[in-house]
Amino acid sequence: MFTKALKLVTPDNCGATTSSSSRNDRDKNSEDEEVFLDAQEAQLHPDAHPEGGLGCSDLQLLERQRGAILEVIKMLGRNLITGNFDLLKISLPVKLFEPRSYLEKLADPWIYSRFLEAAAECSNNPSLRMQYTITYIIAGFHRIFAKWAKPYNPILGETWQASLPDETAIFLEQISHHPPISAFQMFGKDNKFYFHGLSQPEVGYKANAIKASAKGYRRIEFSDGGVIDMTFPAYYIKGIVYAGAPRSELGGTAEFEDKQNGLKAVIHFQKVDSSLPGGIISGGVLDRYHALLSRTDAVSGTIYRTKLHHHDDEDGDLSTHSGSTICGIPKGSSSVRTHSQHGGQKSSSSSIFRSKSSIMGGTGGAGAGSSSSTTLGGGSRFGMLGKSFTFRRATSSAGLQSDDPTGTLTGEVRIPIAHCTGNWLAFLDWDGERFWTLNEEEGSAWIPDPHPLPSDTRFREDLALLLVEDVPAAQLAKEKLENRQRRDAKLRNIG
Repeated sequence: MFTKALKLVTPDNCGATTSSSSRNDRDKNSEDEEVFLDAQEAQLHPDAHPEGGLGCSDLQLLERQRGAILEVIKMLGRNLITGNFDLLKISLPVKLFEPRSYLEKLADPWIYSRFLEAAAECSNNPSLRMQYTITYIIAGFHRIFAKWAKPYNPILGETWQASLPDETAIFLEQISHHPPISAFQMFGKDNKFYFHGLSQPEVGYKANAIKASAKGYRRIEFSDGGVIDMTFPAYYIKGIVYAGAPRSELGGTAEFEDKQNGLKAVIHFQKVDSSLPGGIISGGVLDRYHALLSRTDAVSGTIYRTKLHHHDDEDGDLSTHSGSTICGIPKGSSSVRTHSQHGGQKSSSSSIFRSKSSIMGGTGGAGAGSSSSTTLGGGSRFGMLGKSFTFRRATSSAGLQSDDPTGTLTGEVRIPIAHCTGNWLAFLDWDGERFWTLNEEEGSAWIPDPHPLPSDTRFREDLALLLVEDVPAAQLAKEKLENRQRRDAKLRNIG
């Protein structure tokens, strides 16, 4: 039976279900009627594309961007056929951009913090904690494509700080130029949860489509010591030139791991098939529900209890394996850092990034005195424990085998304990219980810090000029800034 209500949890009754008042009005003996009502509530996002994913409904933006895309296609020539290039290394016209930085866009999906608040209360129920964490990530995916214009690539040392009305605070910094790496840390109210990681985007174009992947690591730590690591699916924008309207999709799998409790989850982003774990669909009055699961934007997955490998560390901490780092996590860095330990977020007088000068001067933030691609100094907020450490070109989150979603290669024994089905543009159910419904979800946008650091993205001249729609001046400012970055990179290499 599908229930609309989100489970309400406390430290003492984590896992108990409290139904909404609307459910009390339903006929408890009429399960078909209740299921039908929940199917009706699971409506697709208003911009859902008929072929799957989100469609672009801004026709003016579409026309403007297609003209700019054709310019880029002419410039790239035959490289488009082979796909042998990286869009992040190509200087694109300002007409393609929105007046925001990638640092701001990176935080767009992470506004539904109430799910992590609920997860934080589940100390005695690791499976339910995993369900809330996965729901948190899936519920925000539609916001990745809320704006169709490209954000500005951050400059080395660029920062952005913001908060939500519930006191969740986020801090981001561009810590590497080549490869481009953005670091982020997010603190829940009273430090109940700590979400942090590195995002190393890779973007390519081939066959009238753009594919983006976010390498790096992503980890959520809870105040009771619980840890969940994760990987994300790939992002696609299809039909950017030769179609009536482009559409965005997710593809592949996302993986989650709670190593301390021997839990792993694999979430598939594709049409729900009865052969997939959690993919069995009941009959009856659920034609509308079935239609949502038969779209390419459907999701399904399973949480497994796994048999741990004999060579795992006794404490189960991913950051204590042999070697200096795991995907950029230094040894011993697993303990939860609190918001107050870094000076809070309300004032920039004691710089959380220890920025020394404005980003417009080519310095500031963590990257100011560090190599553009390898070593980070302990002066940055993202120096973790004040140590210098080296980043690998990470291919997945720490410890997760993204190329082995079934556990076949590693020989793991996986016992299914929970299943989910849904659609990242509509809803998500866990074992027949509704955890998230898009058209009932309320989320508040990030509120930028009123007292930002001098390295804040809002002080970028090219971005500020585009914000007032002075496109020619913004193009000149962007080219000037890119030339300065190239010059600074050469100087760092010489040094």
